[in-house]
Amino acid sequence: MLETLRKFPFFILVVMAFSVAMLFPALLAAQYGYVVLLQSFLRTAFITFILATSIGILSMDRKLRGDYRDHIASLLIVYLLLPFILALPIIQALPGFGFWPSVYEMLSSLTTTGASFILDTKGVNLILLVYTSLVAWMGAFLIVLIAFAIFEPAQIGGFELVADLSSGHAARSVGGGLGHSDRFLHYFRLLAPPYVIATAFLALSLVMSGERFLFAIIQSWSVLSTSGLSPYVGLGESGAHGIGEFFMLIFLIGSFSRLYWLRSGQMKWPKNISHDPEMRISTLIVILSTLFFFLLLLVDGLLRSEIPNAIIMLENIWGSIFTTISFLSSHGVKSEFWQYGSHFENIVLPGVFLLGLSVMGGGVATTAGGIKLLRIYALFRLSQREVSRLIDPNSIAASGKAGRRLRRNGGVNAFVFLMLFIVGISTSALAFSFIGLGFEESILAAIASASNCGPVFTVLPHHKILVADMDMWFYIISGLTMIFGRVEVLVLISLFNPSFWLEERR
Repeated sequence: MLETLRKFPFFILVVMAFSVAMLFPALLAAQYGYVVLLQSFLRTAFITFILATSIGILSMDRKLRGDYRDHIASLLIVYLLLPFILALPIIQALPGFGFWPSVYEMLSSLTTTGASFILDTKGVNLILLVYTSLVAWMGAFLIVLIAFAIFEPAQIGGFELVADLSSGHAARSVGGGLGHSDRFLHYFRLLAPPYVIATAFLALSLVMSGERFLFAIIQSWSVLSTSGLSPYVGLGESGAHGIGEFFMLIFLIGSFSRLYWLRSGQMKWPKNISHDPEMRISTLIVILSTLFFFLLLLVDGLLRSEIPNAIIMLENIWGSIFTTISFLSSHGVKSEFWQYGSHFENIVLPGVFLLGLSVMGGGVATTAGGIKLLRIYALFRLSQREVSRLIDPNSIAASGKAGRRLRRNGGVNAFVFLMLFIVGISTSALAFSFIGLGFEESILAAIASASNCGPVFTVLPHHKILVADMDMWFYIISGLTMIFGRVEVLVLISLFNPSFWLEERR
């Protein structure tokens, strides 16, 4: 069986996995007595699995050139076609939900953006929320799998910052079995167990903290995928309260560094976390953000001639830490204790600050979106070195070989990515303005989509965007921007290399 699966195309394996996953919401629909939804899930799962298996068998003898760009093209096909397949149960059982909203919901979940139409858990909405959360959880694992199986050996997707660029064209080959799916199955066996165990541990921790079992599962899927999907409007409604936030915070920190995952088939836990550049820059950002929000609270108290007491100050500090980490990891859920004073509730300053955090993003090869912390760190080191050279042109930076490589080649690559990322956001915002959105709403929608942080749509008090009220063109533009942010612009550009189309296949 495994020998046969190795010969299946990557896209087919993904479709088969998601079709099997449809059985879980089907069982849940049966338990709650939603017969029509049960039938639609079972019908779609069965037909999709049979068709995917048949196509996989027919394409077993195909030949690929053994180039990483074949797999990038397959990844694009996944994001462009799979949402339509995943939306079939919703379209069949709930035609009133709408075709484009259903597809957009699935694409948003698959890219871990979390811009959802489901605002409560009443009736059938609970089944749909479980389904979208499950899709986001599996989509997040797909991102990590692609990162370690393809992006790391090909030196793209953020790994180019620390790659030894003197190796010439060595990055074109990413290991044996590229004509099939050996590498994906190999990393699946390595990455799946810790991913599932971490999810189960978080769910169990939330249950012990007072959360309901099914809601704890949804929350754990949401945190591990950093999708921000939640059964609650705010964490204040959760039964776990501050204890649950603490457990969620622990796992959200894992989205700041790739060192928390397996690398090159080996356990790679950092011996000294202070030497990890992503953790260092994220710690600095969290400290500065917490200080900023704490100062807002103090200023608000001075304006009202009422200094907050110690308990309010401690709650503010905890809420600021959790909210900062949540948005920096593109999870985008605010803490129950996050507050910055009544004088600032109707201004955009805190919301704009959260926008900036979501754009920065988390670590390379994690489920977080955005620019990524490693690129921020590389830009910081590059600018630091340039300033020191302006002060003393004869200065020597003793950062070691890895540090010099990150500062020089990594800094340049990070700057190029940043410029292209800004161009992509600007283009998306311009497209949103063409369909009637205002300037602020266009920028907000572009940032939320490109950073894969759906809660950003409603982060500004006077410019909230309700995706349920949008039209088809909004869903198309936002969906394409989500794919742009998730796949990354440098990865997409590699597909337009002339050799991709002109090189003769083996």
